[in-house]
Amino acid sequence: MLLSSLPSQLKQVPQLLPLCASIPSFSFSKIPFASYLLKQCKSLIDAKRTHQQIVARGLADPLTTTHLVGTYIACDSPSHALAVLERLPPSPSAVFWWNALIKRDARLGFLDGVFRLYLRMRRLGWKPDGYTYPFVLKACGELPSFRRGTSVHAVACAEGFESNVYVCNAMVAMYGRCGALDDAQQMFDELSRRDIHDLVSWNSIVSAYVQNGNPRTALEMFDRMNLDSSFRFCADAVSLVNILPACASVGDCLRGKQVHGYAVRNNHFQDLFVGNAILDICEEALSLFEKMREGNIELNVVTWSAVIAGYAQRGHGHEALNVFRKMRLCGSEPNVVTLVSLLSGCASVGALLQGKETHCYSIKHIFDLHSTDPGDELMLINGLIDMYSKCKSTKVARTMFDSTVPKKRSVVTWTVMIGGYCQQGDANDALELFSSLLNQDNHVMPNAFTISCALMACARLAALRFGLCQYAEYLETLWYEYDVLARFDLL
Repeated sequence: MLLSSLPSQLKQVPQLLPLCASIPSFSFSKIPFASYLLKQCKSLIDAKRTHQQIVARGLADPLTTTHLVGTYIACDSPSHALAVLERLPPSPSAVFWWNALIKRDARLGFLDGVFRLYLRMRRLGWKPDGYTYPFVLKACGELPSFRRGTSVHAVACAEGFESNVYVCNAMVAMYGRCGALDDAQQMFDELSRRDIHDLVSWNSIVSAYVQNGNPRTALEMFDRMNLDSSFRFCADAVSLVNILPACASVGDCLRGKQVHGYAVRNNHFQDLFVGNAILDICEEALSLFEKMREGNIELNVVTWSAVIAGYAQRGHGHEALNVFRKMRLCGSEPNVVTLVSLLSGCASVGALLQGKETHCYSIKHIFDLHSTDPGDELMLINGLIDMYSKCKSTKVARTMFDSTVPKKRSVVTWTVMIGGYCQQGDANDALELFSSLLNQDNHVMPNAFTISCALMACARLAALRFGLCQYAEYLETLWYEYDVLARFDLL
């Protein structure tokens, strides 16, 4: 009954089995017969049926089982792959498949899943290798989870990976993403002292400073890379993508032009990511963008989004809308980042009509798709709440806020709604919502911007209700507790 539903290539199994069994001293483990069958599987149903036949015919040796894991992963069925992998005895060669599952979760953004797989493989007696730890450390950084990252760091060193440059580079990047710049710098200095660092090490520490809002130190480290190493490490495209935002942050247009010239001389300008980063540097960005359009460089959604975001961040909402229209005329489809940037542009100029049009587009092309990343959806919802609030439609913004599942709300969701109330003068509503944030049962805690908005609301009501000064004192206590910088709002 099982064989009747097998693919045509697999229906030859009954005829081949007696023939093989008649050969003296024949063993299925000596030929990749079952592996051949697994390679013919084109769907999960084929894989499961072949799996049944392999077990029924006694072909389930360790080699075949590892191939079965690969087949399930190729069929995008990680749960079946994991179930098979857990039955295998630990072996160094089969760690590859654990890494494949971990890499898949990391690529799809299932960061907690990465850590669960890592813990599961260790509990079953498997030893992670030099390819496992970079994925796990990356997940710890993107969560971010400093506690998990330090524990993985300790285990990796105990397992003898303290001299593995790939693992150590991942540690530098992890500490940077967790905001632990001192630890990232200490790790990098240790790599330099032992002379096992490479260009990725430099890129990781520069990126750490840029991500944590310390562009001047990032520029200093970039200069050190060129001087201390006697030009042994030449900046690549990743180096330029890291350092260009630092130039933009400090307004160093001259340095940005120098980096631009370096990119042109070393053929890095053809890299689309480098071109996108250069767009953020100075006022000549639009002319550079036009040259990219007129040249042979094919523009993708990242390029269009960079220009739209650049205009939106500078408050030039109408220009952002014009670029978006050109983008649509060229046939390029916007992604979530494009739409969020466009909503920011609409908010900056109060373009409620265009904001509503963007909302409609989002409903049709983003929210209506089951494959949309939940994180992308939330980012877009936050952008819509911010846009409606700044366009004086706080009731619509609050409706969107209330329609978001409480457990899925991030600190950004709360902050844009509280800030929207505050900007429109609805200080009572802002403080009421802030109180709800503090009294909720989930893990979301206010950040610097949230508390700044609440303090602004207190300031608006100070002339009417002096009793709110006590509330401001409580917020000031939170300021010190969460180490946020809200001095100007307190003043």
